[in-house]
Amino acid sequence: ADALLLVTEPTPFGLHDLKLALEVAQTIGLKSAVVINRAQKGVEQARELCASFNAPVLAEIPDEVAIAKAYSQGRLAVEAVEGIGPLFTQLIRRLGREFEHHKLISESEMQHLEQALDAHTAKSCKA
Repeated sequence: ADALLLVTEPTPFGLHDLKLALEVAQTIGLKSAVVINRAQKGVEQARELCASFNAPVLAEIPDEVAIAKAYSQGRLAVEAVEGIGPLFTQLIRRLGREFEHHKLISESEMQHLEQALDAHTAKSCKA
């Protein structure tokens, strides 16, 4: 692997595991970035931990019952929470910027993902 994307929750267990993963990544020289899922109380600690390892936080997905319910039904968050689509579009763009030198995804693939997400978000908002 050339880079590492970590997804964490701002709980004591999540922060503990995040610290371990960031330490390993740092030790072996992997660039890391983080997405905070279920962002809630404790998110400040997650941000501080990421900053101490120079790992950017690319997105904070809110802790919302509607997201959990949609997931349990096999649906996407953008189908359940109005206005959340731009958060995921921004995440895709930030992934591309943070890891552009690692060639994880081509520019055309990035554009395709953005268009698909935008179209899905627009369709969900009409429903």
